[in-house]
Amino acid sequence: MSRILTLVRSAADTTSTEPLGRKSRREVVEQLQLWAALESMAARLAASNASAAAIAGLRRLVEELRNLPPSENPDEYSTVDGRFHSTLVASSGSKSIEEATRWLLALRRAVSRATATHGDLIAEASVEYLKLIEALENRDAEAAERVSREHTLGLAEHVERHWEFLRHRIG
Repeated sequence: MSRILTLVRSAADTTSTEPLGRKSRREVVEQLQLWAALESMAARLAASNASAAAIAGLRRLVEELRNLPPSENPDEYSTVDGRFHSTLVASSGSKSIEEATRWLLALRRAVSRATATHGDLIAEASVEYLKLIEALENRDAEAAERVSREHTLGLAEHVERHWEFLRHRIG
């Protein structure tokens, strides 16, 4: 339990300006893994608790992401992506998860900004987000949890593989 608290506190010490620039590859990967655990539980809960309006809002955010050319404005892309993840977590109805992930959101946004123009990640993310939304619409808690977790763990693996490239994009 203390390792998780250490990760949360470490993320809480981060400001939104350049969280990746001060962290090691291992710290970023571990904090993305923590995000995956928390957000996937939020997705599971959202499958039962999210309103139709919240789910429709997630769908609108995915459309907005698809219409934003990330290569032209990675900051705007990461802002909308952050809204998607914040909305998903809020839709869970768990104030505790929402509070815990608030500290990780700056890290999540920084990773999103750094990867916005890196390969086919954006197209892949949109497909994954739509699968997540479908699971929420179908009230399929297991699928929502799995898609959310796999999405973020895939991002953590991408960071692990491409750390040098990403670190220099932020730093």
